[in-house]
Amino acid sequence: MSPAPQADVVLPADERSPAAARRHVRAVLEEAGREDVLDVALLLTTELVTNSVLHAGTTTTVDVAPGPQAVTITVTDCAPGGDSIVRTVPQAAANSDHDEVLLREGGRGIPLLSALATRWGIVHTPTTKSVWFDLGASPAATVAARARPRTATAPRAATCRG
Repeated sequence: MSPAPQADVVLPADERSPAAARRHVRAVLEEAGREDVLDVALLLTTELVTNSVLHAGTTTTVDVAPGPQAVTITVTDCAPGGDSIVRTVPQAAANSDHDEVLLREGGRGIPLLSALATRWGIVHTPTTKSVWFDLGASPAATVAARARPRTATAPRAATCRG
């Protein structure tokens, strides 16, 4: 039996990073037996890592935490995020002009998160920005997850290297 895949991976600010992130997410979720959320996890991870490469231009850490009720994926870049805050975004927050946004060439990440993730949010620290999302295992798990507040920890300092 092979060892379980590493739960996180640090990627360079490179056009190949979204593909590397997909490979990592696939390996962790397949090892955990969570193929039920694989397609959505790959799509949302690709969106977030692409945004990190294009807009932050720093290393990006992708952390995958599979569990029996939910899978949490966090994408962290080294762009300063300002004061430390943790924000869970309500599902309806990004639904205005949904169809128009999906027809544009860019700018689909937030509408996709809102439409497909059980919950999602942003964690800002003075040195990093993380976007996380949960994918639930079932409609009942989704309803229960949306009712719970999420507490997030700041990304590890080792994520950003000079």
